[in-house]
Amino acid sequence: MTQNDYEWSVKPLAQVMALWDNPNLIYTTPQGAAWVHTYALCVNPGTIVIIASLKGVVHFFLPLEVVHKATLAAARFPGGSHANENFAPATKYFCENPPADLSQKITMALRTARPDIDLIVLERLLPELDGIINPLVFETSTISPNVALKFKLETEFTTLLAKHNGPKRLKKMRQMDRRMQDRGGWRTIKAGSQDEVDRLFDAYFALKTERFKEMGVKDVFGDVDVRTFFKQLYGKGLTNGEHELHGLEVGGEITAVTGCSVRGSQFTAEFGGISNTDRQLSPGDSLYHKLIEECCNRGFNVYNFGVGDEFYKRRWCDIEVWHRDSFISLSLKGRLAAIMVRTLGKAKRAVKSNEKLYLLIKKIRGAKSKAPEQD
Repeated sequence: MTQNDYEWSVKPLAQVMALWDNPNLIYTTPQGAAWVHTYALCVNPGTIVIIASLKGVVHFFLPLEVVHKATLAAARFPGGSHANENFAPATKYFCENPPADLSQKITMALRTARPDIDLIVLERLLPELDGIINPLVFETSTISPNVALKFKLETEFTTLLAKHNGPKRLKKMRQMDRRMQDRGGWRTIKAGSQDEVDRLFDAYFALKTERFKEMGVKDVFGDVDVRTFFKQLYGKGLTNGEHELHGLEVGGEITAVTGCSVRGSQFTAEFGGISNTDRQLSPGDSLYHKLIEECCNRGFNVYNFGVGDEFYKRRWCDIEVWHRDSFISLSLKGRLAAIMVRTLGKAKRAVKSNEKLYLLIKKIRGAKSKAPEQD
């Protein structure tokens, strides 16, 4: 068998759903069956899959949703910016023996089936998964603008705390406990039913709407279909164990929510939101403290805070992961767009690596969001 023996094809998602049952495929959560299928049902039914087969056995498939911006048609991982640490389903054999011209193979397959597509955008690619190199990371791939942060857990939470300023953390938690007791008591919640999933997400969406408005940026959870997608995805997590939704309730009010994914020995906090009504309660710190303690008790080896460089993450994390972005152009329009996206990505990374400049931009955004509206 050689690299040139692969047969390439492009199929609608509905025709290949059974392929995810192959135990030899490795992939990350956003390319899992639950994510891809639920997103297609709720948000974008125009999902296609590029497949590479060898003697009738599928070794690689790349799920893509087609989106349009002005006159540009682009294909990307289903979920867009919500999909992080991407690793498309592939066998170990394929990853270790990919075609030398993999991007050209993908281009040829897609041009034949969908000549209307100008550009393939593969962002936030995980460089390697379980020691296996991601075949979609090419020599021409660029470094993603945002770092992902994680740290190793211990079998005993007390051992972990000893490495992360334990006495100070415990003192703060005792303070938070007293303050939250004064507010009517508190508890952490792990959604165990669809009703609890819906309740926590409703609170989360409200918190994020307020936060994004404060920052002066677009609410990426604002679309009704996207909200439905997340509710259904985490509803499925109640049975498949791939997703968990956790919250902090103080005096009967949800003050912090985090959505998490589970893969093997790694626990990932994919997103989170906190209430700004009473910063003295530090709801985010309190929720993550309890959640990290639970992850130690459950035997996870790694806690991943995901994409985004924030101070509260740095207080725990000592491992940086820089994802990669790959662009495959299928037309002149696509090549021009890829150049623009690469340039913008480099500019964003340069800004975010300059702490003073980044803080200034965030202040300007906040000032704009608070400015009075003009008639």
